[in-house]
Amino acid sequence: MDDMVEEIHLSAMVFQDMCNLRLLKVNSFCDTNKCKVYFPEGLRSLPRALRYLEWPAFPAHSLPSKSMLRNLVELKMPNSQLEQLWDGSIIQPLEKLTHIDLSHSKNLTQFPNLSGAPNLEIINLEHCTSLLEVPSNHLQNVDKLIDFNLSHCTSLSSLPDIIVAGALKVLKLSGCSRLTGIPDIIGTTMEELYLDSTSIKEVPSSIASHSHLSLLSVRNCECLESLPSSIHNLEFIESLSLIGCSVLDNIPVLPKSMKELVLNGAAIKEFPSSIESLFCLKSITMSSCQRLESLPSSIFKLRYLTELSLSNCSNLTKFPEILEPIDNIRVLRLDRTGIKQLPSSIHNLIRLCQLDLSWCRSLEGLPNKMCIMHSLEILNLSNCSKINRLSSLAGLTSLKSLNLSGTSITKMPSGIRRLSKLQALLIKNCKNLQSLTELPLVLEYLNASECPLLETLFNSEKMLELGASCDDYHIREDSVVSFLFYGSSKLDFNNIMINFRYRVLRKALRYEPDNYLGYIPSVNSCWPGSEVPEWFNYRCEGSSIKIKLPPKWNNTDFLGFVVCVVALGDYYPHPVSLRLSSYFRLLKTKHGKREPFHWRFNGGTHEDDVPTFNSPHIFTWFQYQMYNKDAEEASFEFFFDEWINDTYVTSSKTKVLRCGIRMLYRQDGEEFGFRRHNLYLIDGPTDTICKPESSGSGRDGHNNFSQKPQLLGEAQIMSESTLSEHRHFFNAQGNYAPPPFSNDAHASVDIYKIHLISVVKFWKANELVPVLGQSEEKGGKWKTLQSWSFNTDRQKFKHVDDRQVAFPP
Repeated sequence: MDDMVEEIHLSAMVFQDMCNLRLLKVNSFCDTNKCKVYFPEGLRSLPRALRYLEWPAFPAHSLPSKSMLRNLVELKMPNSQLEQLWDGSIIQPLEKLTHIDLSHSKNLTQFPNLSGAPNLEIINLEHCTSLLEVPSNHLQNVDKLIDFNLSHCTSLSSLPDIIVAGALKVLKLSGCSRLTGIPDIIGTTMEELYLDSTSIKEVPSSIASHSHLSLLSVRNCECLESLPSSIHNLEFIESLSLIGCSVLDNIPVLPKSMKELVLNGAAIKEFPSSIESLFCLKSITMSSCQRLESLPSSIFKLRYLTELSLSNCSNLTKFPEILEPIDNIRVLRLDRTGIKQLPSSIHNLIRLCQLDLSWCRSLEGLPNKMCIMHSLEILNLSNCSKINRLSSLAGLTSLKSLNLSGTSITKMPSGIRRLSKLQALLIKNCKNLQSLTELPLVLEYLNASECPLLETLFNSEKMLELGASCDDYHIREDSVVSFLFYGSSKLDFNNIMINFRYRVLRKALRYEPDNYLGYIPSVNSCWPGSEVPEWFNYRCEGSSIKIKLPPKWNNTDFLGFVVCVVALGDYYPHPVSLRLSSYFRLLKTKHGKREPFHWRFNGGTHEDDVPTFNSPHIFTWFQYQMYNKDAEEASFEFFFDEWINDTYVTSSKTKVLRCGIRMLYRQDGEEFGFRRHNLYLIDGPTDTICKPESSGSGRDGHNNFSQKPQLLGEAQIMSESTLSEHRHFFNAQGNYAPPPFSNDAHASVDIYKIHLISVVKFWKANELVPVLGQSEEKGGKWKTLQSWSFNTDRQKFKHVDDRQVAFPP
């Protein structure tokens, strides 16, 4: 039955007795390939009272010519079988018609005579691919037209020489590939003009009369040779797009109102000299201007310019000096250019956030002073094959993403461990890289795939020694952590496994389901190998595993399941996107239910999840999930999908050889020095945190501080509103004014004088207690404690100058 086609045959006089019908709307709920409507004898009449007619996929070749539709206000027949709206020799009296939509009517060859529709405001004939021309007399008297859409009428070759349009605001001719000229449009109201992918050679000078024009799009006009000099009179134009105008070699003086200029693929050799007068310009994009050889230093006079993109300008070999600090440019793209070196004054771009130098094959290094670009967040040097070493990057304190893939470096630049905000590091295909040590623990994404000489990784013994006390690690609860080592076969994989376990525990122990905002955190890793690591205490050959759950398995210490897969790929002659997934089920629940879950290995958002590989690889991952507590068994089934014909299908070339499971509990954290404290599992050891040895009244006594103080809880910055609630703790000089203390130790703080530096909230036994920067009076003199550090959910605090933190006992 599903393959049967239902045909509906209608009489030519089906509407004859519906003389009072005012609204006719035929909804196409069914598939038009399975439900076809026919007028075997044609359609002879429509009700004269009709005001609204909407019939998508209208089946007839024309409307009845004798129907007088004087009351019709809107006519909508997209995707119709119309060849002509009605006999072209007849002028229909359509005094009330305001809107006509015949879009995607691919058989329509004749433009309807609309001269009898003086109130028409909208004409939409886009994608009428058989339409040949627009006769000049068919638009007579249409003086109120606002929106005229003829885009992608690919057979349209001519328009009237002159269009009188006193109200026209939008004209769309994009995709009319046979159109070689556009008419002079008489009027002053046009605001948007779209001429993309036409064959025009010039834009008429009459365009200057449209003083309200704010958008002119002339993209991919491969025959366009020039723009009119009068274009500078367009005082309201804010955006000009000339992408793909490959013979356009000269840009006239442009309007001062311009905010965005796009010249991708133009044939210009040098930047327009008038550019410095465009004071409002915010973005310049000149990608693939192959003849461009230089930039004027005057470009830095554009004080509102925030983005400059010169991607793939292969003949651009030099970037101008920046003679003074510039604080407006945020994004600079120089990828695939011929630049050999950056100017030594590049650091004068003091607010630069993103710098793309990828595929600059002539670039040999970076200026030394780049290390003081404190605002830089993204640095891409991928495939700069001549770069074999980099000086210290320690000064790039805001750096979040660093891409060194395809460079010739042998070791990581010094100071990288001090990049406390670095979240993503890409070093794929670094053929000479031999060691990868001292990475920042804040790192969430690392791709060190296809590094054949890479042997030394981050020191796992040091990680075990420092454990969670490392003061430069701040975890984001909602992040995806991925460490990928595809094809890097010389590595010490014990270090990778220790790193994976460490980050799983940090993620699992910090995650609070009550704070779930729709994004489930996960930890993922992959490296060459053929055996399931012994840490996974349930192991099995094949692609599935079933385990019996111990009694009371899902207690308050249970953190979730960690899974492992050993897979073998095959040779693919072309790139294929692979996806590794798992169907996970909890079985034999109290009510007999089978709880299914679908997990997927997440390789991060930077590229395809799983590249092709033709040797055994180990995949491990953890993902938080809520579980049914009374389940007795759990089963896992693992498989690979590959992207074929716009959908994922089960891969026939990539197979799962064996798999493993570990049930993760809080006790697993003891290996890394995690320990449990009240509401949180607190990190340790913490020999740099200040804690009073004993508590007094908080008013007169002296306190001794232990030599090895302990961390008592977590902290975060107070908001201004919260801070104002505690104003009574401070006097006018900002010094601490102790409140009346109770006998409850949780409510007392033994501090004698406070220099207010930070105010934070302190969790202990579900209570909030103020914690403050302080100095201690000891032996009659003020003495500064030497160091302190602790991590928070929102910000890290550590020793700076003489600042420290006192915790309540």
